[in-house]
Amino acid sequence: MVLRFAILVVLSQSHQEAYYKNLRNIECYSRIQKYTFRVIEPGRKCTAEHSEFMFQRHCEVADFMERERGRIDWVLFLDADHAVVNMNHTLDKYTHAHKHIIHGLRFHNNEVMAGYYLAKKTRLTQQSFSGTGHASTASTGRCTPTVE
Repeated sequence: MVLRFAILVVLSQSHQEAYYKNLRNIECYSRIQKYTFRVIEPGRKCTAEHSEFMFQRHCEVADFMERERGRIDWVLFLDADHAVVNMNHTLDKYTHAHKHIIHGLRFHNNEVMAGYYLAKKTRLTQQSFSGTGHASTASTGRCTPTVE
């Protein structure tokens, strides 16, 4: 099965010029790999629901997934300051059939990064990003997503 990817950057119009080269780089990569690429400005719904910009971005990813229902399988969310180094690498090698969200870790402190993640288009992922899901800590001390 061929996976369908979208690459998404959430960025206000007023900041797009500052990241012009990065956005063109990602757009070029998307064209080469035949991925959907979108730069989305935070909308009224997400800014009204969430005062924190980080949560607004997750909300926009969830809304994008809903709008693109049936047309994408995975979304790569990127901060605008990212760029693609090797245009020949494809995203499918980073996916996993049993994973919903794949985060990066900072190498020096193992902090989960919010600046990029790969998200499978599933109900669990959309609920987690839209705020209708929540995280609970299991007895192992690991954070496990749960949906009410």
